Amino acid sequence: MTLGATQAGRCPVREYLTALPPGERARVTVGIDLLENFGLALGMPHVRSVGDKLWELRVRGQVQHRVLYVAASGGRLLLPDPSGGTENSETAHGRLS
Repeated sequence: MTLGATQAGRCPVREYLTALPPGERARVTVGIDLLENFGLALGMPHVRSVGDKLWELRVRGQVQHRVLYVAASGGRLLLPDPSGGTENSETAHGRLS
């Protein structure tokens, strides 16, 4: 799994996680870990297709969190930059370190 980064080097998914309160961050991180471990086999209620190869990870906390991702070739999962760029990416393993 890769996290998308902008051309300027920002990682919107990481920024979103970092801005969350600790309990909410933990919930979303567990959801991302589930997605990373189960990949395309992870189903409802955790994930839902929102069109073609675009999916959303659904995490319940104090609010409903939605993390969009793309199912790419070779079973890869990409958490893209919301502005559309994925050319610079980092592995999900280092997302919060």
